Amino acid sequence: MLMNTQGLVLGRKKVADSDVIITLFTKTQGKLRVYANGARHPKSKFASGTQPFVEGEFALVIKKDLSSLNEITIKDAHVGIRSDMNRLFLGSYMLELIDAALEDGDHINKLYDVVVYAIRALETATDLKVLKVVYGLKIAQKMGFEPVLFSCSSCGTQKNLTPNFSVNLGGVLCGDCAGHLTGITKITLEHLKWINVALKSPFSTIQDLNVSDRMITEIDFLVDRFIEAHLVRRPLKSLEVLKQM
Repeated sequence: MLMNTQGLVLGRKKVADSDVIITLFTKTQGKLRVYANGARHPKSKFASGTQPFVEGEFALVIKKDLSSLNEITIKDAHVGIRSDMNRLFLGSYMLELIDAALEDGDHINKLYDVVVYAIRALETATDLKVLKVVYGLKIAQKMGFEPVLFSCSSCGTQKNLTPNFSVNLGGVLCGDCAGHLTGITKITLEHLKWINVALKSPFSTIQDLNVSDRMITEIDFLVDRFIEAHLVRRPLKSLEVLKQM
């Protein structure tokens, strides 16, 4: 079956002498593995369009196990990301996160839009750590793991809430539950308010969010642990690179 879809290249793997298999995140079919015949050849019509970060219109021959690439119309290669080392490292993390969070064929409504908006924002963002944190929060939200901020993540009550956060349970705790649970991270009401605003803000306005270096570093650490507990099925190599920067 031939199908046209908007897509974003998450990664590529060399196969045979001149072919590649790309991991393609599509708007209509979710994550797919796609065989691109001859894409490693310099004169191939697929050479430039099968690179990570390429956003475009992809004509695919859909098959059960491994689809194949028929045509590409590049919309944006996002070269601004490739030309800046810090943006490249963060962008690599953003692509790897969505790759690790999804199985082949997984499709979640509007998740593609979140990823593409974030990649576009990465080219001009002035605060990369804020972008990283908001991206992680919005991915979790769209995948059904939005942090619980206004009720106890253990018992469900909305009374006697405390600024104690359980990563494993996915949210804040009431005073009673916080008293007997382990693995609790103590945060502040300001942290919770910032997370709530970030979840509601479009990528076009997140650079205007007011946050101190200390607070965004603390929230970043919390979100990394939250993602590890709820979203990904393997360690993220790109995250380790980011931590060393």
